[in-house]
Amino acid sequence: MNPVGRFAAALRERRWAQVLIELALLIAGILVALAVDGWIEDRRDARLEQEYLGRLERDLDQNLDILNEFVEFEGRQVADGVLVYRALRGADAIDHETVAEAISHLTHRRTLRLVRATYEDLLSTGNLGLIRDAALRDTIVKLYEETDRTTTLVDRNNQQLVDQLFTLPMVDSGLVAPRFG
Repeated sequence: MNPVGRFAAALRERRWAQVLIELALLIAGILVALAVDGWIEDRRDARLEQEYLGRLERDLDQNLDILNEFVEFEGRQVADGVLVYRALRGADAIDHETVAEAISHLTHRRTLRLVRATYEDLLSTGNLGLIRDAALRDTIVKLYEETDRTTTLVDRNNQQLVDQLFTLPMVDSGLVAPRFG
């Protein structure tokens, strides 16, 4: 006889001890199954957390390389700006071709784009909660919010200062012809 039939027969015959034992076994089986499922889920979440943290580390390393290149570019821009300023003031005797090249460099700008694929994945999938350390999770969110603000500010400054206030007047006046390469 199947278990449901035995249980129904025990209820009809009022064998309460057997009913309670079978009910307890049924509940215990369900609880064990839920505990095992929870344990498996916790292990999967821990593995996913480690994968995400590794990917975030990789993205941050790439961002560090991008920022170093950006700082190097901006440093060259500052050096070219100082060279042009000194030449225009007559403070230094500088070759005209060198000054023209420096002015041409000043018409260029670099757009700052940081890697954020893993963070976007964490947000879009709702997996940000997999990072159990709340302080670390908050730091990650704050970092990416701050980088968003910074890249937006750099882009706006480039558009206003480099493109509109410097490059366009220089090219329109004919003082500088854009040099590529």
